[in-house]
Amino acid sequence: MGHDPDQSQAPAEEPSAGPAAEAEPSPPRTKKPGARLEKVRRERDDYKRQVRELKAQLLARAPGAGAGAGGAPPGKVLVDQEGYEELRLAKRDLVRLLRRLGRPPLGWVLRRQKGYQRLRARWLREG
Repeated sequence: MGHDPDQSQAPAEEPSAGPAAEAEPSPPRTKKPGARLEKVRRERDDYKRQVRELKAQLLARAPGAGAGAGGAPPGKVLVDQEGYEELRLAKRDLVRLLRRLGRPPLGWVLRRQKGYQRLRARWLREG
């Protein structure tokens, strides 16, 4: 019977040795807040680099939109005829929708909301 308690204690010591081994790596984690900060800084730099690359690609794709190109004035974009027609129809639909929403029964409610007022001022000549 003296042998059985020794066997029950031996497995109990092994699991306690396991967490002790796992507890050793945790002090380096607490010693490395600078490493986490450095990781965040690297990610930020990667994102900035990606933004610069995407902007460069966007400028390369837009014909005549680059600096020094005589294509479009600043703030303007060159659009092909099909794209222009689609934009023109979308604007017409938006104007019609805004006018319809301004009529009863909900017009008096919408006209008091700042978002609707801004849309009317931007897209309708009367605004």
